[in-house]
Amino acid sequence: NTESDLASYKVYGGTSASPTTLLSTVTSGQTYTHSGQTNGTTYYYRISAVNDAGNESGKTSDVSSLPHDPSGNYSLSFDGNNDYVDGGTGSLGGSFTVSCWIKPSSINTNWAGFVNKHGTAGQKVFWIGQHTTNGKVRFGVFLNGTNESSLDTDGAVIANGSWYHVAASYDGNYQKIYINGTLVKTSSDLNTVLSSGTSNYWIGLSTAQYFSGLIDEVAIWAEALTAAEITALYNYGLPLSASSNSGDYTSSANVQAYWRFAENTGSTAYDISGNGNHGINNGATYSTDVPSDIFAPATPTGLVATPGNAQVVLTWTANSEGDLASYKVYGGTSATPTTLLSTITTGTETYTNTSLTNGTTYYYRISAVDNAGNESDKTSDVSALPHDTDGSYSLSFDGVDDYVEINAVADDMA
Repeated sequence: NTESDLASYKVYGGTSASPTTLLSTVTSGQTYTHSGQTNGTTYYYRISAVNDAGNESGKTSDVSSLPHDPSGNYSLSFDGNNDYVDGGTGSLGGSFTVSCWIKPSSINTNWAGFVNKHGTAGQKVFWIGQHTTNGKVRFGVFLNGTNESSLDTDGAVIANGSWYHVAASYDGNYQKIYINGTLVKTSSDLNTVLSSGTSNYWIGLSTAQYFSGLIDEVAIWAEALTAAEITALYNYGLPLSASSNSGDYTSSANVQAYWRFAENTGSTAYDISGNGNHGINNGATYSTDVPSDIFAPATPTGLVATPGNAQVVLTWTANSEGDLASYKVYGGTSATPTTLLSTITTGTETYTNTSLTNGTTYYYRISAVDNAGNESDKTSDVSALPHDTDGSYSLSFDGVDDYVEINAVADDMA
């Protein structure tokens, strides 16, 4: 709040809507952590502001959250017979994107569904699935909630027994299908804004046609992601926090649902987007077979080069990834250096390049590497010019034509 006489915030919470139990009075900052909760139980919260005179504002509308253990690394295995996840209702229309990882084992019906919002007539939005005979992918959108516009890939794009990243988007004009980060098919211009539908999200099912194989990392956006963003999803994964590689679209308000299937127990597939579309797992089992760790760390930030006598000291900001292994330091006397100078173990965010030639400009950039060997993009260049920092001298100017030109060359220096 902006009031100059603001004293505190009151945090109310509980397991019922419109909670009245005061959990805490927060006098510094705008954050509160509610701990000691029960995983799998929905908690509701609202807050108010209080000034120095004790006047309390109205309470906010409720927000809710379902605590759970998000650390598991699992996928869901579907038997192709009657396994599916019911993701619950959620309004979706206009522009959208759907993204998932799939590893088919076999197809028992014509169009085995990966992910869809394909309920009753008038409430249908999209479905995406695989053909039984040749591995092509179909992406359907329902232009008026009932009539489908189908887009099929040209022949086989996926095969049994391998992981694929599949994404599809619609922007009010064009349907697009992406496989492993690459655009493989675009529709003609439909020029139709989809009406909103509130039918249930289904995973592993499309109108009684079941998927056989593994599914992981299912996400829905209420926007059409760009080709660059979808490529970043394939290359770097979908963290809920922003990274310089994948941008902030994974934590934006446009994320409608994100199911990681990290639970390994129970029948709830938690939506960790914050929108409460928690799914009910009907028969699918957990598997430790997950997409390979192809997700590179974020590009490091805060790189600074400080010159010294025949040396340059580099410092940078530590990356936050839990599986970070090291940083690679590249340097040389030309821009965009490719020579690897050193590999620095994580936890050390500094490197000193010694035995340099004073008066020569050196260029540097760094990258981050995780435990699986995935390397991030390199930073932009920084440069430094080592020199003797111990000398005690001044410059003498003759008053005629002596001067120093900054960032160029010194002309007629005394």
